[in-house]
Amino acid sequence: MNNHILSAHNLSIGYTDKNGVSTTVLRSFSLDIQQNEVVMILGASGTGKSSLLRCLGLLQTPLSGSVNIANSTQTAFVFQSPALLPWLSVYQNIAFGSDFKNQPKIEDDAVCHILKEVGLFDSANKKPAELSGGMAARVALARALVRNPDIVFLDEPFAALDAITRHDMQRLLLHMAKTHHTAAVMVTHDIDEALLLADRIVLLGQSRLIDEWQLNQHFQRQSDDLGYQTIRKEILNALQNAQENKQQTDTVEFVI
Repeated sequence: MNNHILSAHNLSIGYTDKNGVSTTVLRSFSLDIQQNEVVMILGASGTGKSSLLRCLGLLQTPLSGSVNIANSTQTAFVFQSPALLPWLSVYQNIAFGSDFKNQPKIEDDAVCHILKEVGLFDSANKKPAELSGGMAARVALARALVRNPDIVFLDEPFAALDAITRHDMQRLLLHMAKTHHTAAVMVTHDIDEALLLADRIVLLGQSRLIDEWQLNQHFQRQSDDLGYQTIRKEILNALQNAQENKQQTDTVEFVI
């Protein structure tokens, strides 16, 4: 039985600059996301990771191709910036939008429960200006998951955090995704973050999918493990080969 909650087929993604010049950053990309799966989109800057994420979440229209999300599937986003409303408390930021038209009401018990899950119950009445970067990131994650979405899209949400706080947030994300039975698609440029979190790693290069890796339940997520080091080396080699191919192509185009 097909348990895909999202299917993207033959996507091409690009943009048009202010001079009307069109650029395609990703071509012929396809991806299926399964229930409860954590997929990491990895790649160097400029390979279309964030644009792909927005297309998968239906926030951006691809140049061509299709994205189909299963009926009744609920989605949520966590962006690079927590984007908290400064005049609202932590509690109010998490519950924000529950009184909007066509938005399900979030009960007080649900907000209180998720505040406890992310360790912010005692900070419920604080304003964003009173929060550390890690606390703000936890509020953003809680806000996305309080409605129990089927899939959450994350665009490098921990990139600005220090190493210790980032590690704590990575562990929290895995716990929350498992507890809430939520699939996650997350953009990163950090190979070790991808290896720590992913069920599957999707590697983007210049305008294309380079490769992907499926990490089974027996995969050891310790940096000194041989299997970990093997896949890490494969990813590094793939990135290096893609960069060398790009440089050769750029050189040829310049000479022409």
